[in-house]
Amino acid sequence: MDTKFDLSGKVAIVTGGGRGIGRAIALGLAGAGAKVVVGSRTQKEIEEVAAEISRLGGKALPVAVDLTVNEQLENLVNTTVRELGRIDILVNNAARSFLRSLMDLREDGWDKVFTTNVKAVWLLSRLVALTVSLGMTPVVEIHKAPDVKRALRAGGDVILINNRDLNTLKLNSQTVDRLAKNVPRDNLVIAGSGYATPEDIADIESDRVRSVLVGKALLADSQPEQLLRHMVQRAERL
Repeated sequence: MDTKFDLSGKVAIVTGGGRGIGRAIALGLAGAGAKVVVGSRTQKEIEEVAAEISRLGGKALPVAVDLTVNEQLENLVNTTVRELGRIDILVNNAARSFLRSLMDLREDGWDKVFTTNVKAVWLLSRLVALTVSLGMTPVVEIHKAPDVKRALRAGGDVILINNRDLNTLKLNSQTVDRLAKNVPRDNLVIAGSGYATPEDIADIESDRVRSVLVGKALLADSQPEQLLRHMVQRAERL
């Protein structure tokens, strides 16, 4: 593809990239040399676009994403960084509408339009901007031993070790201690999942863990000052 600019080495995310304008944008960016993350709700469509980019000599990564689900927006960003190492370009192309009159459009329909066309654009832009402004790779989450090498290849400075098995969804509190020893000391290690009490935090054995990701439930039951005190006490032991 002829192009008037060079995007070699850049990584781009295109939402709504499975068809129409989004597909054309994805192909155009790939033609200019960018690695393209093709995002959309329809897996088949984004896989077809990614395959087309590959046939043309480019590199593409299809990532299914529902823009109305915050966790999937985070997954889109984290997957991009984990697999491609960075984010340089974000194209908020996806949009939706319902061809209904004022009186016929239901409130839930309006909510979907607003969430996709406005809220998701703001949330995703903020996630990407935060990633870029930090000047570092965001948290790369791992669950098992092979993930360690992949996270390091992606240039992850911060490694989140999740105690939850993705296949069974069961928790194993030993996962953090087992995997942390394989992470170089230049990387910050965060422990995640399964920490229901401050005592759980205090029981982490690995001296590599310098931070713990806690959820709303634990924050609701414990004062932040109490959690911080446990982390400080643990750091003093190390």
